[in-house]
Amino acid sequence: MAPDELFAPPLVEDVRVPDLHSPHTMKPNLLCLSILALAAAVAAGSSSASDQTKHPAGLIELDRGWTNPHVQGVRVRLGWSDLQPKSATEYDWSPIDSAIASAQQNHKLLGLSVAMLGRKEGGGKNAIPAWLKAKEYSLPATRSGNKRSLILPWDPEVQPALLAFVKALCAHVDGKVDYLAMGGLGVVIESYICRDPATIGLTMDEAVAKWTASCNAIIDAHAQNLHSTPFIFTAGKPFGGREGMQALDRVVSAAAKKYPGRFGIMNCTLSARSRAEFPPNKLVKEFHDTNPVGLQFLTGTKGFGNHDLGGTLAQALDAGTALGAHYIEIYARDADDPANAATLTTYGEKLRAK
Repeated sequence: MAPDELFAPPLVEDVRVPDLHSPHTMKPNLLCLSILALAAAVAAGSSSASDQTKHPAGLIELDRGWTNPHVQGVRVRLGWSDLQPKSATEYDWSPIDSAIASAQQNHKLLGLSVAMLGRKEGGGKNAIPAWLKAKEYSLPATRSGNKRSLILPWDPEVQPALLAFVKALCAHVDGKVDYLAMGGLGVVIESYICRDPATIGLTMDEAVAKWTASCNAIIDAHAQNLHSTPFIFTAGKPFGGREGMQALDRVVSAAAKKYPGRFGIMNCTLSARSRAEFPPNKLVKEFHDTNPVGLQFLTGTKGFGNHDLGGTLAQALDAGTALGAHYIEIYARDADDPANAATLTTYGEKLRAK
């Protein structure tokens, strides 16, 4: 019986006034009470999990900033191969444990991300572990000229190992970090896969179906193994065109409603030009009252990666607060610049006051 059928009201003709003196009256009443108790327990469990979840707020410096008085936290960015370099059964949690100790010592919020699939040719920080063999697909070079390759999260060799790693990671960090940006959704941390699914040998419909199922499995794995730490979906359309954006909206909206207060949404393109019309920003704004939401700067005030901020630091932070962000991630070069101290203090307080 489907859950909707279990809680569906009876048809009018099936409703009977009970005979309180009948020996058979208690059985239906007990069944009704049991169903109501079950429904209440499910609702209470969902509410309890949401109530226990951390709610990060403030300015978060990327990679460093433990002693920076003008930011509220640090997000540490690691790769899967940093934490499981040797085999499917051996873990090295020391990079995470060091970050946890630094956060506690300096009274900072701690965000964590573990990139799992992206790999610059020749290896690099974001490579999957060398012991995990899977098919690699070459991707077009980035604007900066970096060559990339991709291992797909639904690859039959990768998916079981990835989900097992997620389970172990969640068990190790739950309650010790203030948010976990989920890896395995796309090339690096964002949920982008590639512009044209033909690059990976699929039609658009096939690619969307596989990406959707893979994302749902990763989201559910985090939900089942995290109780105090929110898990953040870094939103980027997985494929080019309208189909990719529609797939993003369906996956994120469904998870936000399924796991209110626990599943979070972030976008990494904050600039002075950011507006709610951009679909990932729209998702941040739509769910900021019910779910953890954040933004990351697209670039620094001086620009890099062929991007510019489109305005001042304060104008970009204004755009972020207008979108409803609870926390905003900022690059170290701006966070550590003494000229920005007053601006950072002002906006950190605004975010914390929300």
